[in-house]
Amino acid sequence: MKLEQLRKKIDVVDRQILKLLNTRAKLVLQIGKYKKLSGSKEIFIPHREKTVLRNILKLNPGPLSKELTESIFREIISACRTIQKRLKIVYFGDKHSDTHSAGLKLFGEFTDYIPVHSLSEVFRHVEQGKADYGVVTSEKTAGESNISAYNLFINSNLKICAEIKYTKGRFLVIGKNIADITGHDKTSLIFSLKDKAGTLDDILLVLKHNKVSLTKIESEPSDKSGEYIFFIDFIGHVTDKSVQKIITQIEKHSSFVKVAGSYPVEE
Repeated sequence: MKLEQLRKKIDVVDRQILKLLNTRAKLVLQIGKYKKLSGSKEIFIPHREKTVLRNILKLNPGPLSKELTESIFREIISACRTIQKRLKIVYFGDKHSDTHSAGLKLFGEFTDYIPVHSLSEVFRHVEQGKADYGVVTSEKTAGESNISAYNLFINSNLKICAEIKYTKGRFLVIGKNIADITGHDKTSLIFSLKDKAGTLDDILLVLKHNKVSLTKIESEPSDKSGEYIFFIDFIGHVTDKSVQKIITQIEKHSSFVKVAGSYPVEE
């Protein structure tokens, strides 16, 4: 087949893609109207977007790689999300920082990004409605007394609603609601223990007996003398009966327990 014929075929395919993209956009607008009638204001639905991407990647026959396919469809999702509402995302760091790039990876280009210079500012922006969501690193930061984002959930009603893995780092998306269950989820839990012998062993036995798949555990001294705050991530969703059972058992050995969020696992 000659070069010009191949190019004409590409033109035909491009027209088909454009038609299908607009068909998808019209369906998104219809969903938006339905959600408005039902009283829902959520535009970013982490569990739904994760399911869409997972299904697309399973169907991908190539030659487009998994990474290219995911990137293309994330921008399609971002564009369709924007015709309902252009999201505002606040993040800790400078423009082009890893945190900013992680936000772009999840939310795409069709989003307004707001840089701030402390974790506390990220939380305040979302709490006060100045931003729809926030993006923060899961690691401790050099400023603010070397605290982690997990620490700020203790006195906040915000929740982790998604996670992002970018350049070998892990970032958290914070919002006002817990993401719905997908079947491939992770829960973040905060609890405090009194500094007495055997207390941590009791918690570890609870996790062991319930065969908890633990993905993270950290601790740091509490403001209360003699107490420690623990942050753990484990597989499961807070609506699972098995997870609720674990939380109830941990409460028996803790002076404070709080669910920081349940969200889709970033694969």
